[in-house]
Amino acid sequence: MSRRAWVIILVLLVIAGGATYVVISLGRQAQEPRYVTATAEAADIVLTVTGTGPLAPSQIRDVLAPTSGEVSQVFADEGSRVARNDQVVHLSSRDLEFQVQTAEMDLESARLSLRETLGIGPDESVPTEISGALESVVAPSRGRIVRVLVEAGDRIAKDALLFEMVDDRRARFEFRISPATAGRIEVGDDASVYLERFDELVSAEVVEVNDEPTPGDSSALATVALSLENPAGLIESGFSGNVTMEVGDAMIVRPGETVDLPRIRVFAEKAGRVQSMEVREGRFMDAGETVMHLSTTDHSLRVTQALLRVRQAEVQLARRREQRDELMVMSPIEGEVIRLHVQPGERLNARAPIAEIACLDPFEIVIDVDELEIASLTEGMTAEVKFDALPGFPVSAEVHAIARTGDVRDGVTTYPVTLRLPSEDRMRVGMSTDITIEVDRRESVLSVPAEAITIADDGASVRLVEDGEVQARGVETGLTDGVRTEILSGIEAGDEVIISAVETEMMFFMGPGGGG
Repeated sequence: MSRRAWVIILVLLVIAGGATYVVISLGRQAQEPRYVTATAEAADIVLTVTGTGPLAPSQIRDVLAPTSGEVSQVFADEGSRVARNDQVVHLSSRDLEFQVQTAEMDLESARLSLRETLGIGPDESVPTEISGALESVVAPSRGRIVRVLVEAGDRIAKDALLFEMVDDRRARFEFRISPATAGRIEVGDDASVYLERFDELVSAEVVEVNDEPTPGDSSALATVALSLENPAGLIESGFSGNVTMEVGDAMIVRPGETVDLPRIRVFAEKAGRVQSMEVREGRFMDAGETVMHLSTTDHSLRVTQALLRVRQAEVQLARRREQRDELMVMSPIEGEVIRLHVQPGERLNARAPIAEIACLDPFEIVIDVDELEIASLTEGMTAEVKFDALPGFPVSAEVHAIARTGDVRDGVTTYPVTLRLPSEDRMRVGMSTDITIEVDRRESVLSVPAEAITIADDGASVRLVEDGEVQARGVETGLTDGVRTEILSGIEAGDEVIISAVETEMMFFMGPGGGG
């Protein structure tokens, strides 16, 4: 046989041997799979809720100029602490001082006129009460006079409509709902109203529940009326929005809109003549304040008018003095002056900003908590606070408030949670924080990695290798923090559970000891 033929035979034998080795190796790999395992052992499992948020004052108030005037003196600097009702700024107003002096002279003039009308001397006392022949018509409740139907000098009949008023410090919001659900709502129940015009939630209270459908209404729905806070009078009739409130165990959300407020009408109890008008339309009145005086007899008109001028002058003087007292601008809260906008000699208009005062003890942090975690939180829980700017300076905080209404963004619902913590010198408003709230803990309990658990319709199980074979075994699980899961029964400490299988790839043309 030639040398060339021997070489060819040897090459064929090497190729055949390598292929046989690959087949045998693949066979072994198919029969002997490899797994990543972990040991069931005792460990601590801690369930936490985390979040981030900036450090903020627990309360912050703007101090505004109550009237126009010149800053005559400043009693606080930025960074200084003030107590509630401490004077911050004193304003001076020549116009107001002149008005006070004018009011004092008007009162003295009215008293002299009354003495002259009554024919009494300078040493005799001046009456301070209006004669019983005059009857005062007073505001039956707090509200604004929106319509006056009589004038001084008018003769009126009994039961004549005198004026109308409405309390526009609150707004009325109505929504429709099924009679069955309306029957479970009571006057006084709390609610929240989201007004589209303002893009914010407004606190509300149920003031009327009509659980009978409106006659002739094919929708057969009942009407519920809410009262909303409206101190600035910005909420008007016709604003649309959505109400959110708890009814029994359910949370309902319904559309609705603000409607005209009911008017309070005041009628004359007796016939007579309107002797004087004390107010004009648009004036806000407290309950019991005098709106007008009625003369029901032929009592001396001159005496009555003189007495009324004295009373009016007294009221005007009291108002001017009250306005002068307002020139002493006080702090509305206890806290720290974080911004001061004025300096002595500066001229201010009414409502001009003077200062910002913040309560920095305690501080507050607001974090957003996912809807899947919010049920695990309760007020009073302790949280750990870490500051990005203050490493190694952990502080404890307390869960102060948990919002009842969530915010939805990109299909994810979160709930604002407010934490409060005591102030420290190194803390500054706006510092970034990381919050950890421990909601549950298991110490030294039997556990396995969470990825070793398989959940099926018949319960949880793990896989073990027993006698060279993989066996599934049912287990009862407890708390999990997403990393480890507590095992209550089914396996014992020391058991090796399978986390995953390792797939070994073999290269087909690789013989024994072959390289890559």
